[in-house]
Amino acid sequence: MGISRFPLHRPLLARLLTAAFAGTATIILFAAYATFAINLLCHAAPALAEHGASLITADRWDYRRDLYGTLATFYGTIAVSGIALSLAAPVAILAAVFSARYAPPSTRRSFKLALDLLAGIPAVAYGFLGVHFVRVIVVRLSGDRSVPAYGDSYLTAGFVLAIMLVPIICTLADDAMWSYPLDEELAARSLGFSNAQITWFLILPRSLPALLASMLLALARALSETIAVFLLVGRRDVGLRTLLERFPLLLEPGQTITSKLASGETLIAQGSTAHSSALMFLALALTTTVVIVAIAGRRLLRSFAPDGATAHL
Repeated sequence: MGISRFPLHRPLLARLLTAAFAGTATIILFAAYATFAINLLCHAAPALAEHGASLITADRWDYRRDLYGTLATFYGTIAVSGIALSLAAPVAILAAVFSARYAPPSTRRSFKLALDLLAGIPAVAYGFLGVHFVRVIVVRLSGDRSVPAYGDSYLTAGFVLAIMLVPIICTLADDAMWSYPLDEELAARSLGFSNAQITWFLILPRSLPALLASMLLALARALSETIAVFLLVGRRDVGLRTLLERFPLLLEPGQTITSKLASGETLIAQGSTAHSSALMFLALALTTTVVIVAIAGRRLLRSFAPDGATAHL
């Protein structure tokens, strides 16, 4: 009769097999993550033991002189991610408002498909878009004075990264607004609320946890992005005090944690325990930050639990 040969008439055996396979896979997964974390911590320990707090507070990085200050690198990571998030979030949320509340169903489906396609484009393609298009615009807007002739800067990297973050924020925001309870929307319409009033005074405040969660998850993505930032940030080791003396600050080339870890220094550091340990400290700091931000975003997204049916009226 085409019935599966799996012994469904033996529920105990089925539960035991499911528990065994799922438990084994979970143990392997957690063991792999634990091994990765322990290795990072062990390799970063020598740098922490030797330099202590100065590893974070010092802003001079020169491996030829055994100087491993990471302050400027942390600043670059925060600057690029901050630029990207501040540019992407307003555009993405407004696009989600249009998609969830105003667009016809066919338009919304096409829009969601376009977002999925944008999210699937490789980061290196965005990086080359920035190399051949965005940084030329940045140079022209700055009057060829504030940035190097090739246009690499924190702003250039942040702008391209913002394009990459828009699909992430927009998709989550659209889903949050689309899932607004139908009974509450019908009650608001019965009181004479317009679609705009429902959207701006009911749905957006109700969706705020999900919107914040989408931005946190996008921030985790921004912090960990490597190839696009590597191509556009300039990869120049400049002390933070030197950067602060220049204006405009965001038009200067610099380093981020990911661009530092993706550079040729990882090969050079193989001959120096201090150098490789400092790079491992950067990897540990980045991993810890991304995990914390991602967990916070997931927990916040989980707290958004709309009740009732969903519809677009």
